Amino acid sequence: MNLFHKRLRELRLLNEMTLDELAGALHTTKTTLSRYENNKRTADSDFIISAANFFSVSADYILGLSNNPLLVDDLLSKDRILVDDLAETDVTTINSIIEELRSQNQEKEKEEEKEEELSQ
Repeated sequence: MNLFHKRLRELRLLNEMTLDELAGALHTTKTTLSRYENNKRTADSDFIISAANFFSVSADYILGLSNNPLLVDDLLSKDRILVDDLAETDVTTINSIIEELRSQNQEKEKEEEKEEELSQ
């Protein structure tokens, strides 16, 4: 499941950028960027890394492998802040909830993907 084309467009629009502006920032052409966003062309790893770095998101997020846009270092620091003053049982409970939510989100994404395939 590669969501790169959707995430790239989503990040561009969230940052209120035009295709021209983002193409310039990522040293590519408007046409190439449009093809990526419309899933007509596959981006190479260098471009994916450049886009992830430009938007300050993880490559996993921009590829659709994670729903969390935060970089690993950001996640680690947030986790430390979040759980510093909690009991171990609370941390375990929180981790269980997070895993359950991830599982539910993955199921939802699979269903949406199937619906999208059926509608084409």
